[in-house]
Amino acid sequence: MVRFLHVQGHNGCTRAALNNAVAHNHVELVDFLARHRTEGCDRGTLWASGYSLAILEALHVCPSIHFTSDAMDQAAARGDLAVVRFLHERRNEGCTKKAMDWAAANGHLDVVRFLHENRKEGCSTRALDEAVRKRHWDIVRFLLANRTEGCTAAAFHSLIRLGEVETLKLLKAHVKLDKAEKRRLKMLREMDTLGHEFENCTIL
Repeated sequence: MVRFLHVQGHNGCTRAALNNAVAHNHVELVDFLARHRTEGCDRGTLWASGYSLAILEALHVCPSIHFTSDAMDQAAARGDLAVVRFLHERRNEGCTKKAMDWAAANGHLDVVRFLHENRKEGCSTRALDEAVRKRHWDIVRFLLANRTEGCTAAAFHSLIRLGEVETLKLLKAHVKLDKAEKRRLKMLREMDTLGHEFENCTIL
């Protein structure tokens, strides 16, 4: 029907057509609209729908579709390495530090490694903070071995509360907290009722 209306010279459609086609993963329809129509879709449609690689490939050929760094950030958060790789190789919008931060927080080591090896945006201290808090130990080890952004007092505090002695030692060997973060860690510890062997240990 869409093809018929287009061929018959119908006056056009709105962005809702492509928005809905993307949202419902109708690859053939997305491909047709992207190639033959100029209305495009809303910017938020791309990442809000959790698009597939097939959808992305169809949209890539359409000059009226404007990607943003949100696309790679959200793909990284989902752990969709295929989409991250496609965006890296075929698009130039790039990503932000959120990409590695969110991939680390959600336990996607393959995405974290790809971003580290292929992108320049890096991450923030949130990557290590969240990886520690969520017990993604493989990512914690990778970040400590390969990144220099470090962490905040929150990571030390999480390890103390979790009772992760060896990881705490590893973190202490790689990350030096500044005075402000040391004060923050002290405050966090004072607020806790720890009740275990870390109560009397020296962290700072």
